[in-house]
Amino acid sequence: MSSPQTPPPVHDTPPDGAASPFLAVPVPQEPPRRLRRWLLAGAAAVVLVLAGAGYATADRFAAIGAYRFVTPAQFNGIPVDTDSPLMQRVRSDASSGTSDRTSFAATYGTPSSGYVMVIGYEHHDFVPSWSVDRAIARAAATQHVPEMHSVEPGPRGGAMKCGIQRSDDLVGPTGALCVWADGSMQAMFSEFGTGRSLDPARVEEDARAFRLLAEQPA
Repeated sequence: MSSPQTPPPVHDTPPDGAASPFLAVPVPQEPPRRLRRWLLAGAAAVVLVLAGAGYATADRFAAIGAYRFVTPAQFNGIPVDTDSPLMQRVRSDASSGTSDRTSFAATYGTPSSGYVMVIGYEHHDFVPSWSVDRAIARAAATQHVPEMHSVEPGPRGGAMKCGIQRSDDLVGPTGALCVWADGSMQAMFSEFGTGRSLDPARVEEDARAFRLLAEQPA
């Protein structure tokens, strides 16, 4: 199967020197014992603040770490391309420790059929909508990002925004982008050159369908 040229991805860190194309996260070092006590106390204070703000509800606590990413063998009838440059790079960065070990990617398609690409990492998040906005804002600071709109995230919950990238906005084929975050992971779903109508409602449905396949109970 031919490998695609990776489209401009959404970055959670600037692309220069980034270890992976999306949401590269440094490997944390174990803090000293005294610092750990302060961190735990601080975390408890944050939880109390979130509870007071209405964020730390029982549903949100239950959703933390509820799912793990499992690469679907196919999507919309197209098998996953396990040898794509994107998947190879993400695997390499995760195994070498230069990015978060939970980083994942999936590529589906051919030059004639178009491509669906997903990239992200597993991450516990109390406020998914904030994480989605943060990822989009950081991406917009370094590259063109389509206008993104909040959409129904579907059965897996969390928050999701989607937008259509018109070919006259950027050199290349018309494409679509969705960014989602929930209590288990944060990721980008992109679709371009598939020959299917890229109307917002259909793209949103594709992203929700992919999440149902990929986000499996932990």
